[in-house]
Amino acid sequence: MIGFALHLRRLPLNTEHTSSDARLQVGEWEITPARHVVSRDGQEQALEPRLIQVLVHLAQKPGQVVTRAELLNAVWEDTVVQEEALTQAVSQLRRVFGDDPRQSRIIETIPKQGYRLIAPVTWHRDTEVSKPDQTETGRSHSQPTSATESAPWQRKQFWLTIVALTVVWLAWQQLGPDPGGDQGPPIVAEFLPARPLTSLPGTEAYPAVSPDGQLVVFAVRGEEESEFRLHLQRIGESEARPLTDEPGTEILPAWSPDGERLAFVRQNKDGRRVCIVAAIGGPVQEWGPPHRYFGGVDWSPDGTTIVYSWKDIQESPMRLMSLSLANGRTDTLTTPEQLARGDSYPRYSPDGSTLAFVRGDRGASRDVFLMPAAGGAAQKLTHGFYSCGGLDWAPDSESLVLSATLRGPFELWRVVADGGATSLLPTRGHRILHPSWASLGGPLVFVENTLNSGLMQLNLDTDQPAAVVAASTRLDMSARFSPSGEEIVFISERGGTRELWLSNADGSGARPLTDFSGNALRKPRWSPDGRRVAVNVARDGYLQIVVVDVATGLQRQATQGGGHYRLGHWSDEGDWLYYSRESGPIWQIGRVRWDGTDAVDENLDGCLSVHTQADAGIFYFKETAPGLYRRTDAGQEELVVTEANLHDQNNLQLSADGYWFIQAADQESWLAFYTFASQEVQRLRRLDGNPTGEFHLFADGQRLLYTTIVQSGSDLALVPELH
Repeated sequence: MIGFALHLRRLPLNTEHTSSDARLQVGEWEITPARHVVSRDGQEQALEPRLIQVLVHLAQKPGQVVTRAELLNAVWEDTVVQEEALTQAVSQLRRVFGDDPRQSRIIETIPKQGYRLIAPVTWHRDTEVSKPDQTETGRSHSQPTSATESAPWQRKQFWLTIVALTVVWLAWQQLGPDPGGDQGPPIVAEFLPARPLTSLPGTEAYPAVSPDGQLVVFAVRGEEESEFRLHLQRIGESEARPLTDEPGTEILPAWSPDGERLAFVRQNKDGRRVCIVAAIGGPVQEWGPPHRYFGGVDWSPDGTTIVYSWKDIQESPMRLMSLSLANGRTDTLTTPEQLARGDSYPRYSPDGSTLAFVRGDRGASRDVFLMPAAGGAAQKLTHGFYSCGGLDWAPDSESLVLSATLRGPFELWRVVADGGATSLLPTRGHRILHPSWASLGGPLVFVENTLNSGLMQLNLDTDQPAAVVAASTRLDMSARFSPSGEEIVFISERGGTRELWLSNADGSGARPLTDFSGNALRKPRWSPDGRRVAVNVARDGYLQIVVVDVATGLQRQATQGGGHYRLGHWSDEGDWLYYSRESGPIWQIGRVRWDGTDAVDENLDGCLSVHTQADAGIFYFKETAPGLYRRTDAGQEELVVTEANLHDQNNLQLSADGYWFIQAADQESWLAFYTFASQEVQRLRRLDGNPTGEFHLFADGQRLLYTTIVQSGSDLALVPELH
């Protein structure tokens, strides 16, 4: 279902019905909004706050139709969501109440309008009874008797109210960082008036609009091709022509300020190089030294210099380099800390005064930095973004447009250069990348990327093909069996933001576990007893570890703020969580109890711990010395697998004898096992679909969960005018 997104000003609920002493009777169920619980026959169940808010808002208008737009506005407030978030919330409430949507007793769906609470509704307060009027349908509601209250109880209720207000304030603070500093949450309510620009088969990426806004150059990779080739197209026309006729992948184009030439990166036998070609075609000139990785290219407004992002070693940070077109000299512009992700997407402001770029730190943060074009110190402009898909300047040099993730998918953000105030630019696509804005004024072009991933389960003990589990039309990933094998936890964007979801082992009964309000999540891990799930959560620009109670959804942050903590694994007995934390220029492996107490260091310089085993010690990775290491119980460090033999370290599962991983070869994917002793790889089973590399093999060695790409492709979209 295609929904609409809203991003509106916060509208408070009726405070008469949300104070700390308010209770709500819906049929035979009693709801205490301040505690986020429902109860019946003395049995309480905790619900997510937003489920309670949906129910309370419906109960304020019993028997009346409440539109979907009104519920989204009232409950999701300053969050951009799709209608699917509301649909899922109502579905979960129905599961709690045992309400059949086909024969509703509690919440009735009004097609193409909204919902109606049809069960008898009564509001209780310990000092009075709030009785709703008879509804427009003539439905009456039960009326309880009044209650009296003593003076000591009044004083207690006063302090309970203060506590409740404090909790509400703290919850507001936890809704997510405001990437724009002190400007407050943005208020945006309309989609950008974007229209399709290209519709070629395959993938289009890295658009660059000419300074006058008349042409766009972009990289194209056909459905049956493995290389990107640059194409040039006049805006307003549908035909695109290849820019060059030479072999090699071509990416990251950038226009000269006069619109006559293009710089780009080409892959050849020596690596990748910056190249220049005339916009009308002709011979390609290679400039500068070859590098292994590039992270963006731009041309200075005076036409004398090209700046690019590069690195040659996987463990090194990306850094910015300037290339003089007068003499070919190269100079380093930035030197990020050694273990950082580094600097990418350099962009000169149209007035030539400032160079903007994106800096990734050692954890999850990806933020915009500004530095004088002539050189000098870089200043951080934004705070709280977690992934970046490109940026460009507005023609007036007063703001930038940024592709980044804050609540899950890649979205467009407007960032004011003076102060960093940030506002969302809503689009109908849900993965928006590589924005390019004509420097002399004109259209904004960006990539609308379609990327849907799903979950598949394979029984290795049979010849049956893999089955899709918990299917949706959005990103589903990082699935893990519970220790009992009866449930699955996974990360999903099906509710509009990235959250943890639970389902039965066969994928049925999918339901949200968390309400992180779109904070970036990664790497969920079950506790050995199956009662909790630990997950990395990006909060206030730092990667933290949060433990979620599976039965109640209640959360506890296990790590301290002010630094990054990368989740490793649970200890075998389930008392400890292993992690890596920032410690000066290195990552330091440590552990903490799941409730956040007794944090201790393991005196290991490693970027990630992955396994502990009785009589075998701790297994871990290093960034400064790649490979899989082990510290024995005797305290000795041993290199178990060299870098040359190490496969995807982000997606492997260890045992005493080796590790499982997904091996891609000859356009096929296999579940494979690497044996420590023999240093040999054994292919176990060919996998259906397009596996990403994420997987989890259940303890019985027979059931496999893995993530696969369901749909992938991209086209260019154009906004004719943006002010």
